[in-house]
Amino acid sequence: MKSVLEKRHKQAAQACLLLQRIPIEAQTHGWTPEERNYKTQGTIKKLEELCVTEIMKAILDNWVEAGLCGVYVGVAQKPPYTILRILREDTETVYTGIRKAVGSVAASGVQFHEHIEACVSKNIVEESAELAKELRQLKPRALLELCTTATLRRTAFIIEHLDGEQTAALRGLLYRELGDKPRLLLMNKSPALPENPTAKQRHTYLHWYLWRSLMGGAEMRKGLGGVPRIIAVGDGSTMLMNKSTGLPADPLGPIHAKVYAMLGRELNKHGHSIKDPESKNRIAKSVGVSRATLQRYSGEVELMPDGKGGLTYKYSDDGLLAAFEASHRKRPKRRENRNT
Repeated sequence: MKSVLEKRHKQAAQACLLLQRIPIEAQTHGWTPEERNYKTQGTIKKLEELCVTEIMKAILDNWVEAGLCGVYVGVAQKPPYTILRILREDTETVYTGIRKAVGSVAASGVQFHEHIEACVSKNIVEESAELAKELRQLKPRALLELCTTATLRRTAFIIEHLDGEQTAALRGLLYRELGDKPRLLLMNKSPALPENPTAKQRHTYLHWYLWRSLMGGAEMRKGLGGVPRIIAVGDGSTMLMNKSTGLPADPLGPIHAKVYAMLGRELNKHGHSIKDPESKNRIAKSVGVSRATLQRYSGEVELMPDGKGGLTYKYSDDGLLAAFEASHRKRPKRRENRNT
């Protein structure tokens, strides 16, 4: 007795022959273009059903490339079964692979069900390469428009194919679109999205996703010892710079300036001799800014001396953001270049 799979492969071979004969049958029976197209599409759809295992394998073996083409494998749990099915935003990626398999099976020297996997896989790789090439030529504004209109599922694969310069530019553009002010992002929780999100809600999610992808990368996780629970995001191009080191100034300088001032007093009070414990110059140097800049700092922080020369302190999320914003230069308003 033949197995179900063997019967399916035999039916697929028969459907392949039928698809090859459609042009001849159309001419013999005088089919209209609509009739011919209907029979062609129906046969291709049947071939997809009969060779679903092979096609699914081609998708899974080229998961990132298929995702860029809008082709995925969905998983549904229906105990005691796990059901896999092909999900597509466009049928042509798979259907083109099927047509190529039908047209070249004779020369391949293998059975149709074996050949279709190779053809669908090859077509996915070729189409995704063309799409990736087009993506890398897009400017940040065009990329943002694409990511805003694409499905969230496909957007993730689009981002996967961008280079580091593009993702950095896209993060910067979204930062400006969302208010051009420092903000906190939770790395362990994605922003909630309604069924029909607004453009701003999509931008908020996309900004979070870009940062989560960066912080979740292997190199970043190795350097930080894991993915942080929360990060503060600002505009690196407007950060105050430490002129002595050439590095960014302490982003929490307004908070730490108050901490250092009281810590100096507490240490001095409890027998740790410190010359001029409230020296503005020393504190300014510690946070990496000029004395004039330090004079403008105003950080919100709760200071708690321990009575022994030590000090603990805490600040709110709003206090952190206020300090972070104060550590950025004010950027003059300017008309955005349409080509960015």
